Amino acid sequence: MIIHYDKQPEKFLTKQDEHIAKRLFDKIENTLAQNPVPSDSVY
Repeated sequence: MIIHYDKQPEKFLTKQDEHIAKRLFDKIENTLAQNPVPSDSVY
């Protein structure tokens, strides 16, 4: 699954500590890979 981030979150995450950014990217990608539309999402 390829996730395309908008410029604002991408800019925010790249300014963070390398380890924190990696953990956040991994968490986002793993969560969406398991459940693309989380049950608690708001439309």
